[in-house]
Amino acid sequence: MSMTAWLRGRHYLAKGGNDMAGFDTINPHVRMIFVTKLSFFVPETVHHKLSLTYRFLLLLRGSFRLCCNGREEQCSQGDIVFMPPKQEYETVFSIDAEVMNIFFDFYPGKLQSDKGLEPITNFFIMTGYETLDPTKYSECIFFDDMPEFNELFVIHKLPDAEDKCRELYHLYTNTTRHSRLRLNAKLTEFIIDVADYFAVQKQNPSRSAAKTIINYINAHYNERLNCRSVAEHFSYHPNYVNRIVRELTGITLHDYITGVKIQHANQLLLETDMTITDIAYYLSFHDSSHFSSVYFAHTGMKPSERRKLARENREAGGDSDPDSEPGGK
Repeated sequence: MSMTAWLRGRHYLAKGGNDMAGFDTINPHVRMIFVTKLSFFVPETVHHKLSLTYRFLLLLRGSFRLCCNGREEQCSQGDIVFMPPKQEYETVFSIDAEVMNIFFDFYPGKLQSDKGLEPITNFFIMTGYETLDPTKYSECIFFDDMPEFNELFVIHKLPDAEDKCRELYHLYTNTTRHSRLRLNAKLTEFIIDVADYFAVQKQNPSRSAAKTIINYINAHYNERLNCRSVAEHFSYHPNYVNRIVRELTGITLHDYITGVKIQHANQLLLETDMTITDIAYYLSFHDSSHFSSVYFAHTGMKPSERRKLARENREAGGDSDPDSEPGGK
């Protein structure tokens, strides 16, 4: 039975060139999972890519800027990115990043596990460097009853996401009996967790308010921000702002603001020749001493030590594309 015929028994329709199905009919299958660690980041490197299949990207360590559809999102440790097929995007990773990529299909029509390990170019390509083969696109499904999965999204600090993704990775690398069945069952469970997250978010307006606050902080990271100034901007009480941000991210508003500033400090230290004093004032710290103190408390090293270490790593050589499979494509 063809995939189309199989899905028609599950209210499978066509819409706008995409295939449409009820979300409750999904039968997810993992295509590939791998983890990539970066020993250093090549400054100012923007990776232009095109996703060919469905994908979850979990940031295990570090940070990166994600640009797509005319918007920019700052992602940090614990954040989950979902991408559908045919998604164009750009990434700029920080130093010492570690990411897990989970490639999958919602239906098993393009599953190729019987052919052995698939090449990485079956899942995404570097636009401008690699030739697109349209036959490698996964079936692009339109979910009328779960529209969130029709486009790229980012979830900040989804509870237990890292543990569940690591369990998926363990099952993927496990060749014991029934491990593939368990793997796909766990993937289905994880997708349901994400769907439940959106359902809760719709029922809880404070989560939407918290996300708006987070986006504001990400966009105004170089201003002098604190709980009171952010609360005044949105006409909220400071205690309310701190509570809803902590519920969304798992950390206080102060810690989130500091983390965002440190992420950008790393980028400026590694990608520019700005002095430490100039970076301190650009990010609205009181002075270079205050900046160095906060940076050391957050990272365990001084800004000058981070810049020196990055230069030494760069001279020694290392990975530059965090999406690449370990060992290269």
